Amino acid sequence: MIELTNDIEEVKQYIEENGLAGRKRVREYVDQRNYLYKHIRTKYGYSFSRISAMFNRDHATVMHGIKSHDALKGTKEYVNNVCVLMDKFHIDSDMEYLNKKLAKNDVIIVKITSKQLLKLTRFRLDNQISKPEDAIKLLIDQILH
Repeated sequence: MIELTNDIEEVKQYIEENGLAGRKRVREYVDQRNYLYKHIRTKYGYSFSRISAMFNRDHATVMHGIKSHDALKGTKEYVNNVCVLMDKFHIDSDMEYLNKKLAKNDVIIVKITSKQLLKLTRFRLDNQISKPEDAIKLLIDQILH
């Protein structure tokens, strides 16, 4: 079972155990590295140089990886490649949005598990819905009607 974490040491351990500091250029590894670049930069405020040292990369590679993450984060292939990381080190915008106000005229505070978040993200991608709030409204409409 994967436990959610806020500890940078656990992130470092994940990188080492899964060979993400290696030179593999397989799409799954690249996507996972890009996701972690963004996560570490956003959550811990690490500099590009500090992040690059964790992955044995150049700082420019980290900068490019973060841009790639931002460009690809809504695609189905990318979500599938990083779903384990989304579950373990969640920083996805859907989670942030879902913990805010939702629905049409009602205020709903939503607390969901990371597994439910992955289902929502896949639902959004399968239905080509760009905004989390639109996916939530569609799901609520389906439940209520």
